[in-house]
Amino acid sequence: MYQWKTKSLKDIFLVLANHNYSKTLDQKLSNASFCHIRCNRALGARLRYELYTQVQFNQLLNLRSRYIAGTGLRFKFTNKNLFKSYLGVAIFYEYEESIELKNRAFHNDFRMPNYLVLSLKLPNEKGELTSTTNYQPLLEKFNDFRFSNQTTLFFNFNKKLAFTSSFSYFFDKIPPSGIATETVSFENGIRLNF
Repeated sequence: MYQWKTKSLKDIFLVLANHNYSKTLDQKLSNASFCHIRCNRALGARLRYELYTQVQFNQLLNLRSRYIAGTGLRFKFTNKNLFKSYLGVAIFYEYEESIELKNRAFHNDFRMPNYLVLSLKLPNEKGELTSTTNYQPLLEKFNDFRFSNQTTLFFNFNKKLAFTSSFSYFFDKIPPSGIATETVSFENGIRLNF
């Protein structure tokens, strides 16, 4: 993750990227990549305009490729010292292609992603708990939706070292052929700040 802010905080740029690969001697267990780029601009004290794009592939979700380009608004509800909350409402275009060759599926859709972010900082900068919940219905068919939540907790041991723990839940009402509607992951790690 990389974040850059202008001195006035009027503009914020964010890049998130992740690659996950694991295998045993005879089987590939996971192969997934994700890159998300987001820019937002302040339109007032509590409102920001956002523009974003995303590229993704995920073997477990039968995603050969997913490309997203979208725009929307982000509302700040609270901005206390220790607690912050945001609501985002947007629209994005999505191109999606499945891996499976026999029944390969292609989708060109518009979705309406809505998200809620809750963030609680621990006193004395000891860490933070953040929960992001997404609901993404298909614009032309609201019963085709995706729902996800990622909750992350980190504790700072000092300024350079932190422990992280993350729980992710993903539900796709109408997933690609042969793919489960739900996936869950739990990760622990160590974060180094340079």
